[in-house]
Amino acid sequence: MIKNRGFTLIELMVTVSILAILTTVAIPGFSDLIRNTQAKALANGMVTALQFARSEAVKRNQQVNVCPGGVIVGCTAAPGTWVDGWVVYVNGTATALRTWDAPEGVVVIDQTGADAEISFLGTGRVNVATQIEASLSDCSGNEKRIIDVTAIGRVSLSRTGC
Repeated sequence: MIKNRGFTLIELMVTVSILAILTTVAIPGFSDLIRNTQAKALANGMVTALQFARSEAVKRNQQVNVCPGGVIVGCTAAPGTWVDGWVVYVNGTATALRTWDAPEGVVVIDQTGADAEISFLGTGRVNVATQIEASLSDCSGNEKRIIDVTAIGRVSLSRTGC
């Protein structure tokens, strides 16, 4: 006796229908997850740079700056913007301690409270407290990140609505 192996047309149609329904439900959720991850990566990169600058300032007992634009000379001549990347360097030198490339995708980064450059003193304090808002250009939901740098140099990250 020969046994037939394989799927019937009805079994195949039911499987394809279930797959289509699951895909329709899952894709928007994955899209939100990806956007949230991109926003988190953007903010975490900035927080890492700020914490690195503070620790280097304390370690060296010198002023260390975080400059938008990715080029040290941009902080003194024509300041760049945070969407162009950023660089950490010791004040008065032209050598970058570390640079961050421009974030991927279209992002919006606004800074309030200080000049574009953020300077950490040898004590770990900053000259002027500042707040940076980072988000994707088509922000929705709770994707915006707020980075606070207090006068004592503490860097914190929080999430807020767009």
